[in-house]
Amino acid sequence: MGHLFLNHLLFDQSCLTAPQFHAMKLEADHFANSLLIPEVWLRKLCVSNCVSESDVAEWAKLFSVTQATLVNRLLDLRINCGFDVHNWRGLHKQTPLQEEQEHHHSHNILRQLDKMITAGIEKH
Repeated sequence: MGHLFLNHLLFDQSCLTAPQFHAMKLEADHFANSLLIPEVWLRKLCVSNCVSESDVAEWAKLFSVTQATLVNRLLDLRINCGFDVHNWRGLHKQTPLQEEQEHHHSHNILRQLDKMITAGIEKH
């Protein structure tokens, strides 16, 4: 989803260096995570000073994202995680099925946004 909105699909990505491709992927992930997990909503959930592993599991379901995506968003926003994130990541790697489900969810949101924009344009 981020690649589409950021116009990453308009040029040949095969000519990018590995660091350029990685930077583009991070930019697209940041965009998508910001859309799927709005900062204001996430901060309202953070009533304590640190987020627990059970919070991550619960909130990932709430936002319909994987736990890994939620942890990345927490780190991006510098929200304190009350557990060893690096160890946690090693234990909670995304499966291909989880990646596909998240990709499908992102496309559903994109379709909903398109409908909302189209409906707003047709009103005027």
